[in-house]
Amino acid sequence: MNRDPDVYRYKWSNGTKNFQEHLEHFVSEQKSRFQIVFDRLRINQYSMDWSENGG
Repeated sequence: MNRDPDVYRYKWSNGTKNFQEHLEHFVSEQKSRFQIVFDRLRINQYSMDWSENGG
């Protein structure tokens, strides 16, 4: 009984660390993906404005 909380605490802290690492990896992945989409959107927006103003 006395040892259980320590084991739980260790597992929880370890899990939290892994979760943070996973989260950071996920966020950076999403950032790069979003950057690509954003660049495409910006290019599309620019070409749309160009054609509308030019035509």
